[in-house]
Amino acid sequence: MAIAKNTSSLFGISASTYELWKGNSYDVGTSALTLGKLLQAAALAANKGCNEKLKALVPIAAFQSLVSDEAALRQYTAYTEKAENGFKKISFFGASGEIEVVPYHFMKAGEFLIFPERWTYILGSTEMTMALAKDGDMIFDLEATSSKQMRLFSDTQIFCERPGYLVYGSRSDGKALSA
Repeated sequence: MAIAKNTSSLFGISASTYELWKGNSYDVGTSALTLGKLLQAAALAANKGCNEKLKALVPIAAFQSLVSDEAALRQYTAYTEKAENGFKKISFFGASGEIEVVPYHFMKAGEFLIFPERWTYILGSTEMTMALAKDGDMIFDLEATSSKQMRLFSDTQIFCERPGYLVYGSRSDGKALSA
């Protein structure tokens, strides 16, 4: 998110000097997130030269609203005994190419992020690990109590080679992106 929100200096490079180093920001206004608004947000990346697949991470409730909208567009052409509907992800095409919308459990209710997978990496010296206790377990005994503690260790950072292709989106009133 820090890379996507960058408008000043990041990693020693000035975004005011190099426009492609500045992330994009999109305000959905005071209403819910829609596929149309995601297309407009992705167009900000396309304006900076992005012509490839983008992934949009949206909060769970906002994704449910998008699924409901998409499901309402579905038409059944034949008689069926059981109607099945729903989506794990939504994919559509915009100015930059394919945009894949997926629900992300760790996205704040009032924010979304669009990024190019091809230019985004997880860098670091140690991948996530849990086996660092004395006995190789991830559960640690806490001193002076009968409590246990679970820990996850990592030495990683997310890095995007092309910050100009990132789009950070939020609501101007600070509320959730869902209806």
